[in-house]
Amino acid sequence: MRDSIRFLRALLLTVGLTFLLAAVSSAQETIFPTSGTGGNYVIAIVSDGYDVNDKWKFDRAVNGLVLNGLMADAFYKKPAINKALTIKKLFRPTTTSGVSAFQISPNYDIRKCYIDYNQAAANGTTAKIEDAVHSVAPERTVVIGNYEGVSLGCTVDHWTSVSAGAREVGGVLEHEFGHLIAGLFDEYVLSENANKDDPGPDVDGPNCSSKLMAPLWSGATWTPPADHLPGCRYYGKKIIRPYKDCRMRSDGIDFCAVCADTMTTWLDQYIPKKTDAPATPQTQFRVAPIVLAGFGGQPPPQPLPPAPPPSTDRAVRMIVQLTQPKLNDITATTTIVKISDVTIPIVQRMRRVGDYVYGVIEGGNALDAAVLPGDIFQQRGYGGISAPHGGGAESLVTRVTVLIPHVAVADLVSRPITINFYKLDPAFGRQPNGARQNVTPETIRGFVGANRPWFAQVTTAQLRAAALSPP
Repeated sequence: MRDSIRFLRALLLTVGLTFLLAAVSSAQETIFPTSGTGGNYVIAIVSDGYDVNDKWKFDRAVNGLVLNGLMADAFYKKPAINKALTIKKLFRPTTTSGVSAFQISPNYDIRKCYIDYNQAAANGTTAKIEDAVHSVAPERTVVIGNYEGVSLGCTVDHWTSVSAGAREVGGVLEHEFGHLIAGLFDEYVLSENANKDDPGPDVDGPNCSSKLMAPLWSGATWTPPADHLPGCRYYGKKIIRPYKDCRMRSDGIDFCAVCADTMTTWLDQYIPKKTDAPATPQTQFRVAPIVLAGFGGQPPPQPLPPAPPPSTDRAVRMIVQLTQPKLNDITATTTIVKISDVTIPIVQRMRRVGDYVYGVIEGGNALDAAVLPGDIFQQRGYGGISAPHGGGAESLVTRVTVLIPHVAVADLVSRPITINFYKLDPAFGRQPNGARQNVTPETIRGFVGANRPWFAQVTTAQLRAAALSPP
């Protein structure tokens, strides 16, 4: 009888622990906004190396880095910024405290972005992170590692790994999200490069430019007035920036007017708009035509088309790996790392804050187009101080998030869809005020009709194979 009671107690304890672990492992919480509906730019904050007893440590790191750091910052508190954001905290406990579930470990070497990680496409670090966060379909992911007493991190692909100890320094995410959200460049100059020319490739904006006499920001009026100051993107010569000080150059400084405007206009796409009726697949892609401009071409003056309101609908979310044969090559190969069905707000990411775009093509028609912010092949290491951090290291491999709106994975078996990636010249398409032209489905249709060479392509055969046997 006693043995039966012991067995029953042990069974109940085992079942109880199983349910507890299941509940903890699936813990997901919206931490911003604290009430109401947030914006459509979703940031996932996910734990790494915390066991079930360490949740309080993870919460402490989140509070320090995100709630009392990023969202307490004067810039990110502005309604024009925070109305676009939704931040979700995901606690994913590991079996052993201090052991990474994503195969991330610190190496303390700036030349290696301060961390080691598994770069394999299948079951590598990026794939494992996507498995952990795909249910919330984030635009960006912050992985907080259980490392106290050290301040380091690295941005790779669409995720940033940062140590819990970085909360003691401050300013990490505030600076880093300038890169992640709006593709802003670092403006500081490394001491060893103070008298060196920028080696290229050429850039023109948002906040660094190789066009020394007519940079992107010179076509608009700024308060205070923007300048043409030497030094940006780690080099002292043959490249300029608009202001002496900026958060992208110095710690403790707010964003300059040019960077703040870039952040605000990009995030404006993600602020839910009040409309009389929700957008539908039929109206989602009705955009005013934009005259096709070639590399460096100048389109005639014309107003920007209004961005359609976001609509919540089904979509296919993919992580696609792009691999260059050599740095700054004109082509790349593609590998589908992950593919899944999601239900999310459909946002047209048209504003030009980077030189890489993709189009979802079916029968020569572009169903969607999206800009990929920043230099997608750049990795950035952070260590010791919040900004400036380690100089960018170009990689041959990157992994980007691609959305195919209004379809399911099963649809890809029968529909002749391809994903075309294009690399645009920095001077492509200028508006009358000097700002770079938006990239819309109409623009991509023009590329297809003119047989514009693509940089990389996910073929119909690749999509069908991934739909039938998801990686």
